[in-house]
Amino acid sequence: MLRTKLKWPIFITILLITYALWLYAKFSVEQGLYPEEVFLYLSQLFAVTAVILMSLNFILSARSYFVESLFGGLDKMYRFHRRLGQIAFVLAWFHPVLLLVTRFVGIESLRLYFIPGSILWYNFGISALYTLTLIIMFTVIRVLPYHIWKHTHRLMILVLILVGMHMFSALTPEPLFRLWMFGWLVAGIFSWIYVQFLYKKVGPVFYYKVVRTNKVGEITELYLEPQNKPLLYKPGQFVFMSFMNNKDIGGEFHPFSISSNPHEYSIRISAKSLGDYTNQLTKTNIGDLVKLIGPYGYFTSERTKGASKQIWIAGGIGVTPFLSMLASEKDEPSNGKIHFFYSTKTEEEAVYKDEILKGSEELSDLHINFNYDNKDGYLNAKKIAEQVGDLTNAKILICGPKIMMYTLRKQFKELGLTDAQIIFEDFALKPE
Repeated sequence: MLRTKLKWPIFITILLITYALWLYAKFSVEQGLYPEEVFLYLSQLFAVTAVILMSLNFILSARSYFVESLFGGLDKMYRFHRRLGQIAFVLAWFHPVLLLVTRFVGIESLRLYFIPGSILWYNFGISALYTLTLIIMFTVIRVLPYHIWKHTHRLMILVLILVGMHMFSALTPEPLFRLWMFGWLVAGIFSWIYVQFLYKKVGPVFYYKVVRTNKVGEITELYLEPQNKPLLYKPGQFVFMSFMNNKDIGGEFHPFSISSNPHEYSIRISAKSLGDYTNQLTKTNIGDLVKLIGPYGYFTSERTKGASKQIWIAGGIGVTPFLSMLASEKDEPSNGKIHFFYSTKTEEEAVYKDEILKGSEELSDLHINFNYDNKDGYLNAKKIAEQVGDLTNAKILICGPKIMMYTLRKQFKELGLTDAQIIFEDFALKPE
């Protein structure tokens, strides 16, 4: 995808403009750079970089379709988001440490840069640093349940506000540089306001009603019909779903793949009981209203265009996006051979076996393979290659447990395939 190639040029350009404006401000206000102040300059550069990265993280969290397209999926965007946060945290600590190295005159310097005192704008910076550290600690040590942790993570906005108040007094008076930095702060703060108060109302929101429920093994199926405009999605995409009037389930948003045909009026969500929230879905009532936000995701058969062979690999509940792709093949054939591998621990867990077989009846280019771990052993790339044949121009779509996806990717690469040929989404809201 062309847009994904723009991600790094955009990111690097933002940083280069920041450093160029910082340098311009130094020559404009301070008439140049001085070798003896090298640690001071590094401290300042680390600080402004941390501010830019934190602001970008707030912008990324708004989940705009344009940003998602730059990364080729929300899963990749969230990994980038976490990495930016980690780098910003380290740079934020280097800022006062390098100032201490530059201005060290004894224990009083420690108090000045790390303990709140009489200088108000220093206090803003110190408070921002400690608040950021506390939030990062909760993320890393994972002592809090997710529904509580996410509330602590929202306090990141306090860090950005405190940083802005610190910057107001600390930044050089050069107007272009100040405008650039405060522009990013404002963009970050507005993004937080959008996510917290506007996203669920004016974002890509759709209202649906539960018209039918079904229990298939450990999987709860919800059939939904639109109450306003219908959601238009591509097979393989997912949505964030929240119940509006069921107190037993609650109103938290959780991501679910759509397992139905995009050409049908209703939508089917298939969720396996894997945790507290998915276990609660059994309490769904006919007539419950739900809010859907989306669709998101680039795990679609459109990624396989130009390939002579498509290899679909589903592990357990990872079959759901493929059910949507399979159903849409009759309406929009992808014009290529498809080898569909459905792997479960036992044959009893292959609850969508009959649906897959029925859906493949009129598709001559679709070949179905079932793999049961207790009988056939774990599915691996070598076994797949033996059944499929030449993989030179093949595209591989994998969805299933994380360990399965990464193991198969490694095995396929050992067989000579490239990253561009292996497509999967590793999406998780919880910190890892």
